Amino acid sequence: FIGSNLVRTLLNDPESGPITVISRKPQHNQHSGASYFTGSVNDETRMRELLFKIQPRIIFHLASAAPESPLKEQNTTNVRGTQILLKCASRLPFVKALVYTSSHEGVEIEPRNEQLTEETCKMLTEKSTATPHQKSKGTADALVLAANGENLRTAVLRLPPVYGEGDPRLIPSIMGMM
Repeated sequence: FIGSNLVRTLLNDPESGPITVISRKPQHNQHSGASYFTGSVNDETRMRELLFKIQPRIIFHLASAAPESPLKEQNTTNVRGTQILLKCASRLPFVKALVYTSSHEGVEIEPRNEQLTEETCKMLTEKSTATPHQKSKGTADALVLAANGENLRTAVLRLPPVYGEGDPRLIPSIMGMM
């Protein structure tokens, strides 16, 4: 639902160019004015084909396995899918930036409860004692930051739990308890 809200916001911004969405299920949450294609970050050939066709300047990477998904799906979508997207983006001269939506859960929390900064925070890795979701988000986060360079600018948004209009998880769960 974060992607759907991002699309709506970009469509309302007069400075945004064409808005194109690649999704495993593009028939969900469509907005008039955006173009939709079926694809998965796990399919390198399809990603390369679609990115070459679309020729985006900026990629917003919001694909993620659900936190409760099994380890294999976490690694396939969050880590391998991010590697594929970074590889494709870095080889296409028209792609200038990639923004990845990570999670606050990908960061190792210090027991001293000190304020975290980019310089002091440590990302969770596959070897960390954490859930598969946390480890995969931390690993993908680190991959995106490491890919930042002159030809491809990268950024990571570490989101806390998000809820609101269109939320498929938290709000329905709370409503179900009432």
